[in-house]
Amino acid sequence: MTGTATREEIGHTDNARSGQIHITENAASTRSERIEEIDGIRGWAALAVVIFHALPETFSKIHPELINSLWWFFIDGKLAVCIFFILSGDALSTPFMVTRRKSVLDKMVLKRYFRLAAPIFIVALITVIVIRIGVTYNVTAAKLVHNEMWLGTLLPSQFGNLEIFQFSFVTVFHFGNGGQDFNPFLWTMPIELIGSILVFMYLYVQDRLKKPILALILITIFFAIADRWFAMFFIGVLLSYFRATGGLDRIRNRMTTRVGAPLLVLVAYLIDSYFISHAPITTSSGLKLLMLSLVQNNQKFIMAALCVVGAYASIDACRFFRNTLSRFLGEISFPIYLMQLVVFCTLSSFMIDRFGRTLDDLKVCLIIATLGVVFTIICGYFLSIVERYVMGMIDRVLSTVMTKRT
Repeated sequence: MTGTATREEIGHTDNARSGQIHITENAASTRSERIEEIDGIRGWAALAVVIFHALPETFSKIHPELINSLWWFFIDGKLAVCIFFILSGDALSTPFMVTRRKSVLDKMVLKRYFRLAAPIFIVALITVIVIRIGVTYNVTAAKLVHNEMWLGTLLPSQFGNLEIFQFSFVTVFHFGNGGQDFNPFLWTMPIELIGSILVFMYLYVQDRLKKPILALILITIFFAIADRWFAMFFIGVLLSYFRATGGLDRIRNRMTTRVGAPLLVLVAYLIDSYFISHAPITTSSGLKLLMLSLVQNNQKFIMAALCVVGAYASIDACRFFRNTLSRFLGEISFPIYLMQLVVFCTLSSFMIDRFGRTLDDLKVCLIIATLGVVFTIICGYFLSIVERYVMGMIDRVLSTVMTKRT
């Protein structure tokens, strides 16, 4: 979810040795600019996750019409998470891909765990506070929307004071056992951390490979078979390689790409719409059913790759994802992802409880969901300010450690 590649962070590019990445003049000349399309796509994906939880996840039991193939693609929470992982692989790789400097990679490795754990701890602390002062209404609200197994179980009923530390720094990453879960939406964090480690491991040995692009393809295929979550990180690394070598700049200037890139996103939309509106395939007797079954079993993985490649290749899409609103959402993407649970269990659940008799009216549910999303964005913005301050302190400490090492 986090980690943004910036060319300001990248610095000066070393001369590439034989067999290594050669940086285009265009890439080198823009190294001081932020790679804003990564931020923008991440921001809209994070917003899609929040809308997904605020609307269909909360109210679909009483309003099944919310699960509609026409718009599900745009609020598909699982698809958005898959996109996050591709973007993480890209963002983590790009600084090193451009500079070829191990010092850049060293700093990113040291910061990665804290960049995830620090904001998680802040939000876990906020969660404990709202529970202690008694402003959580999710259990009552869950009964009204007939969603006890989800909304009603989002917060722990009992917990020890030290469990907040255990969760934030250990068990959220699946290190160790026991403890309470203060944010079940963070099931992605072990994947995020392990995926980051795998990317860093590859980057450290890339210079020693005779054919790094072939190695990347083989690693991606391996994880596509073994564990699709981690394959997405390496799709991001492939895209980073393609950007660093100037490939993205070249194809964006072609008229065929300007027309063809949006078609990739359209294909992803059609795949999503098809499987939402058709019964799941349980048998595959025949070539057509076999192909459909393979797509169904890899649906989100395929769709996420199509969406990101289509967005990267389209100059028009990149312009959109670089606009002010997209960049703002990108800057607060991880904070709003973290804060959504607190908002849903307090403000949103309070409104569900307050207007419980009128929930049969879909408009009431839409208003509650909208207010929840807006308030999540506001809380995410303020959390991002605190996060920047905390990460600034951590960065200074880590910089001191790295200086002493050298």
